[in-house]
Amino acid sequence: GLGYAKIAMLNILAGTIIPLTLFPEWLQRIVLILPFKGMAYTPLAIYVGEIEGSAIWTNILDQFAWGIGLVLLTRLLWLRARRRIEIQGG
Repeated sequence: GLGYAKIAMLNILAGTIIPLTLFPEWLQRIVLILPFKGMAYTPLAIYVGEIEGSAIWTNILDQFAWGIGLVLLTRLLWLRARRRIEIQGG
């Protein structure tokens, strides 16, 4: 059940089920900041011409920055967790 809820939330936040432009204004501001929009909404918005010109590169660089930031965060968390791991046996 939790896996299905995760997939449903991911599809909603990515704009796969409902385009992000149809969200209420307050929710739209939040969702457009998150990295999920790059999965479906941004490519489709570029394809249909909603995002044009230099805004295309801004959106692509935004996703690139999110990717680098999340990789660095993951690396930091892994290094901190690895210090605390204690393996017993074999």
